[in-house]
Amino acid sequence: MVLVSLLGVVCGAVRTFFIPRILSVDQFGYWRTFVLYTGYASLLDLGVVTGALLLWSKDPAHREPGLPILGRTLRFTGLEHLALVAGTALLLLLQPRPGLAWMLLALAVYATLFNLLAVTQAYLQSHLRFGAVAFGLAAPDALFVTFLLVLATRRLTIERLVLAYLAAWALPLLSLWAAILWLPSNRLRFCVGDLGGRGSWILAREYIAHGWPILLAYAGFGVMQSADRITVNLMRPIHEFAIYSLSQSALYVPMSILIALSRVAFSYFARLAHSGRAGVYRESSRAVALLWLLLLEYFFAFEWVIRRFLPRYIASLPAGQILLLSVLFLALIAIVQLHTFSLAGRQREFFAGSLAAVALAFVTAWFGCQVLGTLTAVAWSQVVTAGLWWFGNEFYLRKTQGIRRKDILQILAAFAAGSILLPAIHLFQPNAGLATLLYVALILPISALLFRAEARLVVESLSLRPRVRV
Repeated sequence: MVLVSLLGVVCGAVRTFFIPRILSVDQFGYWRTFVLYTGYASLLDLGVVTGALLLWSKDPAHREPGLPILGRTLRFTGLEHLALVAGTALLLLLQPRPGLAWMLLALAVYATLFNLLAVTQAYLQSHLRFGAVAFGLAAPDALFVTFLLVLATRRLTIERLVLAYLAAWALPLLSLWAAILWLPSNRLRFCVGDLGGRGSWILAREYIAHGWPILLAYAGFGVMQSADRITVNLMRPIHEFAIYSLSQSALYVPMSILIALSRVAFSYFARLAHSGRAGVYRESSRAVALLWLLLLEYFFAFEWVIRRFLPRYIASLPAGQILLLSVLFLALIAIVQLHTFSLAGRQREFFAGSLAAVALAFVTAWFGCQVLGTLTAVAWSQVVTAGLWWFGNEFYLRKTQGIRRKDILQILAAFAAGSILLPAIHLFQPNAGLATLLYVALILPISALLFRAEARLVVESLSLRPRVRV
């Protein structure tokens, strides 16, 4: 999953740095506005995807090949989103909004493609078919970059850019369906007849009942993570939003790798007995912190690309460096804590905490944006909010997961090491290559000191033969 997701990382980097190079700053701001609100597409599935993934991963009966579950789930999701697209089109016909209609309709179409692909990937993920899941993750970015390079030879407009983006999501979806339907060797195939019947509505109600609390939990996490961008988008000029939005791209590479790990972790974590999850919780937290330390040097490559190819966006670098620090807490919340709350049936508690985090995120982002008036202050609001939310969840889970004071101090020590070492090296070593080597030389002994067992495990995991620990 990580190796294949690296292709998506490369394509995402090309997309991130190529589009602002060929668009004006204001046009890039409008493009990033569209991308910002595509992040809420998962809310429109009503919890079907998250509920289905939870049941498919935990219940062996739902993992048996040949069941018509996938076809019936796709039927409900497709009809629901068809109604959404039709309703959006009708609303725009009754109350036309020039300049806005095409974007709203495109968002509805994107939500349809995204959630249909999410259902398909959830089924494959529950069967541990991570090669197909990785294809679904990397293919949209790869196709979009291909389309982007073709469009760059002509006059590039935002409308063409959005159409290419939608096509890049549609083709992988059709490819996965073709593989499931027509490959004789694929044991996960289903019949076209499975798309009919009342079973789709019965399954949907079951999935929504299990999934809507998880969906709300994910929604709270998503809103908290984007509160800084929403605040800047609403309160600052569009060119400032474009600059800050590009600084958010510093998070793309580490978060993509950690999300790939998260998908694998959940499928195996769900199959563990409840008594075995506490030890895995602590080990996973330390492993995430170790990987975060090892990924921080990405900032030096990010800075080199900005200075070399996008000098108009140099102002985004200070905020980008600060936002990288928030990745540690965001990854711990998304990979370790959210999975723990979901599998323990405590999604409502997580959602309640997310509401407090969202409120704090908007208040601190507003303070940084309006009172302090700098993008770096807005970036620090993200770090502070994520850190406090992580600590609050750790305090709540301390008894059920056996969290010790030592475990929390290890994570905070890793954060302190990264947050001191990264800006210090950046300040005293302007050369990107030498700064990267210096960071690696200093962080390796620190990582080995803080996370000796996890460092050994990471090295062993790089072998071609997977090791199974009983």
